[in-house]
Amino acid sequence: YKRQRELLNLVQREEYLNNLLDLSEYELAAYYTINPLDKRIIFERRTDRARIGYAVQLCLLRYPGFVPSNPKDIPLEIIEFIGEQIDVSPNEFLRFLERPTSLREHRQEIKERFQFTSYSKQYDIKLLQHLEKSAEENQSTLNMLTLLINYLRDKKIIVPAFSYLETIIWQAKFESDQMAQQKLLSLIPSDQIEAINALLELRNQSNLSNLGWLKIPTKQASANTFKLIDEKIMYLNQFSYVAEQLPISILKQKEYYR
Repeated sequence: YKRQRELLNLVQREEYLNNLLDLSEYELAAYYTINPLDKRIIFERRTDRARIGYAVQLCLLRYPGFVPSNPKDIPLEIIEFIGEQIDVSPNEFLRFLERPTSLREHRQEIKERFQFTSYSKQYDIKLLQHLEKSAEENQSTLNMLTLLINYLRDKKIIVPAFSYLETIIWQAKFESDQMAQQKLLSLIPSDQIEAINALLELRNQSNLSNLGWLKIPTKQASANTFKLIDEKIMYLNQFSYVAEQLPISILKQKEYYR
């Protein structure tokens, strides 16, 4: 059930993470410059590996708002930039990763001292509300994922797994579709709704629905073929109602047209 609501595959998630951490020199300086207070706290660690492990986690929790589940996915450029500021070799970070307990302990301390909040289900509703307009405009999954990450980072809430955020996006899209369809249905007269429902009924005691019959392609030109085409045109004439303006976004209209 959970996987049915995941919108990206593993390769797409990895590519998105790589793009998120592929920073220019300006972005490195903007996101990962360590201030004097940070340094004072970082240098409370006794060893170089602990210092760089603490510093890298602190910087990543600020941007992009989480530490990758596999810290080895962190680009070397980021570790080097942070390490230069505290005069620690990036190789010490690999030594730090050999002790998963330190990784967890440091992260917990960072959360407490720098007032980060772990994600919990209580934030689901707020994220859905934040996505409401984007879902109505039928924005892409990646755009909506970025919106969620930016929102959580601004609130200093640690970003959960992408797959979890995808379930939020799926729900927002689903609710938006339900609302859009209700808006469209409100424009359609009852006789047209009955005609649409009749498309799914079997035609003349055959195994084909009316919709299936309409979709049968014509073949060679013959009197019977033209007679069949004429019958289909007569059948389609009952669908005469077309709204001049639709109360849903242009992108969603295009999706439904497709």
